[in-house]
Amino acid sequence: MKKPFLPKSEALLIIWLLNLLAKFKLVASTLGYTLLQVAAIEKDILAIIHSIEIEGFMKSKLKDFTTYKKILYSGVSIGLVITPPEQATLPTLTDPVEPGAMKRILKEIKNIKNNKNYTSNMGNDMGIIGTEVIVDYNEISTEVKLLSSLSNGIKIKYIKKHMSGADIYCLTIKSGSDISDSDLSTAVFEKISSITGTVYEDTRLNQSRQPEIRIYKAFLKKGDKVVGKTSNYLRVVAEVYIDAQGNELPAKTT
Repeated sequence: MKKPFLPKSEALLIIWLLNLLAKFKLVASTLGYTLLQVAAIEKDILAIIHSIEIEGFMKSKLKDFTTYKKILYSGVSIGLVITPPEQATLPTLTDPVEPGAMKRILKEIKNIKNNKNYTSNMGNDMGIIGTEVIVDYNEISTEVKLLSSLSNGIKIKYIKKHMSGADIYCLTIKSGSDISDSDLSTAVFEKISSITGTVYEDTRLNQSRQPEIRIYKAFLKKGDKVVGKTSNYLRVVAEVYIDAQGNELPAKTT
């Protein structure tokens, strides 16, 4: 499975974009790009770099003026005046481009990789080949966490780990009782959902109009196939929720 090649920090993203542009220009003609197409890609790349640099510049200036204001408000007088920071002067603007510049760049990278004249050496030079991630589909598992309690349900989250989704299971028992993890391994859980996102909202009503314990677990999926081992067991106390009009709504946590 391929790991994304995009850097995680914006500082590294600037370096990556500059390298991509420089190395792309060297092979653009080999790949059949016209000068106008190259210029359009360059404009998109420079616009993104400029936006990152401008934001960083403005944040730095804002920090300077915030510090200056705090000193004026609560600083201790020592008989000296304090001068304000220099006024911000924006760097020269780049040529304007249409929205979605990064999407266009990523789409163009896909086109480059599908080009008949593309080679892996080109990809390595441009930094558009991800590193290989080895996945043991027999051992992989996820972790289920309580994300929040809603006024009309319970929201849980699992870690996707580059998989396609997960099957969510739940075992409901009476409030005040419990069952050990070793016994849970043989207990019969009800499959309540198959999801592709990472968040599931359980909006079911309590089974007996009494507080109950819901024990959740999840299995990861690769495509339509369940892979790996079961997740941890997440225990949640689900209270009966009655609104101001006396209507019973989906359970919520305490």
